[in-house]
Amino acid sequence: LVEESTGLWCGWCPRGYVALENMKERKGDRFIAVAYHNGDPMEIVTKTPNSPGGYPAAYINRYASVDLSHIYTTWGRYTESMPAGDVNVVVEWADEAHTAVKATATTRFLKAHSEHTYRLSYILVADGLKNSRWKQHNAYSGQTGMKDQMPGELGDLFINGEEYVEGLTFNDVAIAVTDYAGEVGSVPAEIEAGEEYSHEHVFELGGISDAVLSAPEKLRVVAVLTDGAGRFVNCNSSVWMNGEPFASDMSGVNGITTGSNVVEVARYTLDG
Repeated sequence: LVEESTGLWCGWCPRGYVALENMKERKGDRFIAVAYHNGDPMEIVTKTPNSPGGYPAAYINRYASVDLSHIYTTWGRYTESMPAGDVNVVVEWADEAHTAVKATATTRFLKAHSEHTYRLSYILVADGLKNSRWKQHNAYSGQTGMKDQMPGELGDLFINGEEYVEGLTFNDVAIAVTDYAGEVGSVPAEIEAGEEYSHEHVFELGGISDAVLSAPEKLRVVAVLTDGAGRFVNCNSSVWMNGEPFASDMSGVNGITTGSNVVEVARYTLDG
């Protein structure tokens, strides 16, 4: 989980915009990001899990501060450890009028636990946000020497762009949250290894601006499993409300085309 603090007014925040979009393209749905906006129309959540000293700021798994220009090389090391439990989350409209989103999270643990305090926290995330009045301040304009911090086509967009960049699509925007430490009782205290435990949470959309709800089909929920004291254990994201995945899980090879002369040259079994 990568959580970023950002804002349209922040000239150096395009670094975070580029990093999150690039990482989703490279890692697909293994890379789960949440952006907390400050001081702009996308600021819905005012309290964040961490207290950044400057912008942009980002944290991996809620404890490790990371420079977003280095996320490409540092993110992988946090995926190598085996978490204590798994979490999955699905979403559906809670009513026919689409005024509320219901998230159902399922947890499962490798080992049995007694009198533990695992909890689930939820973040309602909006993707695909656009507004002609939103302009991202851009301190990278003309900074050709910053290409290493701003790689790819998106990096070029800012480096070759003006002081304010228009027409951007904003993803990963946090628009509602539950307690970051997790909801009491969302995971039972007595846990059996391999058993699945489900919990539901409903997000009411009333009071959230129409601009931020401009693409309701691209709302999704990130479920975060914590140890009850706010420490990160694991996380996952649902698909969008329209049932489509929020990011591609393709990596490396996008497709294979062969001719008709396909010949088997080797076959491998599980024993080698």
